[in-house]
Amino acid sequence: MDRDMDLAIKIPADVILKEFECPVCFGTIKDACVTKCGHLFCKECIDECLNRRHECPNCKHETTIEEVIRNFSLDTIIKILLQEREKAATEHYELMFNAAKIPEVHSLNPIETVFHTNMKESFVEFEKYFRDLKDRTERSKNKLRAQFSGEELEKSFKELDENLSRSIEMIVESFDKHMKSISLPPELLPVRIFLKVPKKNLTLDMHIPRTHTTKDLLDIIINHYLSKGDPVQNLGNGVFLLHMALSDGDITTLDNGPIGKYSIIQGSTIYFDGEIILKSDAPKECFTRNYVKGQGMKCNYYHCFTCNTNWICEPCSQACHHGHNTSIAIPSHVPTWACCYCVKKGLCRIPNKDKK
Repeated sequence: MDRDMDLAIKIPADVILKEFECPVCFGTIKDACVTKCGHLFCKECIDECLNRRHECPNCKHETTIEEVIRNFSLDTIIKILLQEREKAATEHYELMFNAAKIPEVHSLNPIETVFHTNMKESFVEFEKYFRDLKDRTERSKNKLRAQFSGEELEKSFKELDENLSRSIEMIVESFDKHMKSISLPPELLPVRIFLKVPKKNLTLDMHIPRTHTTKDLLDIIINHYLSKGDPVQNLGNGVFLLHMALSDGDITTLDNGPIGKYSIIQGSTIYFDGEIILKSDAPKECFTRNYVKGQGMKCNYYHCFTCNTNWICEPCSQACHHGHNTSIAIPSHVPTWACCYCVKKGLCRIPNKDKK
């Protein structure tokens, strides 16, 4: 027989994990430790027991904490088993959900598809949660079996089962209230719009609440340019125009009230018709024009390979040498004089110290 042959032996993870239950807490062993008599415990459980009595809780063999050995290999095995059990549980619940008599996804309308997908995920997560509650209850029952018997044990079991039922009822009630609180009609949902500034060739695709006003839309535009490092320097008088999706091209001028009153359809476009002056729009001025000696003013200096010129200030590299092959040469330099060789060589075409 070929020893390298991979035999597909399938054993349920729970069957193996049952063998790795701690005799003290009755849960799956955490931070596995083995005593010299060969019994396995959670590290926290065996430490607590041996601090009280120097004997194995399982067989009463004389044992001390110093004689207990950590079993890291078993930790790894248990971790793998728990992961496989979680994976198998997820697949099982998904099969349960998919086996239900639900229309094929391609036959659903888009909203039904969203509900189907999200409810499937919620179903799987809640099934895991309920399973965990039941596992906790079973572990508690195992502990009680080691402590009580007869009527006292039966009474304790009844209390545990009642607590489990109460916990399940509470989570169902909470989930029901949550679902009712988020069940909004379409006209109250945030609206997805295209916010455009045609004069700047800007289009922003976003979801906004229907309580937004034109002031909020203007703030969105301003913050967009601010995040790009090109802040708005000046705003001319402008208006916001709404082009409703699925309409025949009618344009509505928005007032200062909430946009919700216009019953905007998802995918509509709002235009800002007005002047926006950005920092990058301001006329360039050579570094030499505003240079003041002794103030530690910094400048990024460039080299223009097209003009074969060094020590070109940044404004000149962008204006006078626009389209040329340039690269930064000395960043954040602090010159001791109004230095820019673009001016010195007579190449400067923007206001400078010699040309106001």
